[in-house]
Amino acid sequence: NRPNPFNPRTEFHFEIMTPSHAELVIHDARGARVVTLVDADLPAGEHNVTWAGRDARGAAMPSGVYFARLRTAAGTRTIKVTLAR
Repeated sequence: NRPNPFNPRTEFHFEIMTPSHAELVIHDARGARVVTLVDADLPAGEHNVTWAGRDARGAAMPSGVYFARLRTAAGTRTIKVTLAR
C-alpha cells in the first residue's frame, strides 16, 4: 500500500494472474475485522482499492497499526498498515 504510514487514505495495488474471488479485509491489532474493502469475483489483472481509515460503519479509526489481508485462489498475503492521524 502507498503511502504507509498514511493519513487520511492509502491505496492498495495488487495483481491477480487468473480470474478469482478476492477478499481484502482490514483487521485491527487484536485481529478483529474493521472493514471489508473487496469481496468479489475479479478479473485477471491489476486492481487498486482505497481505504480512508474508516470502519464498516464509516467511523474514523484511531491511529495505530492495522493488517490488510488479501485472499485469492492463489493464496493469502497479509501486510502491516500504519494509520497516523
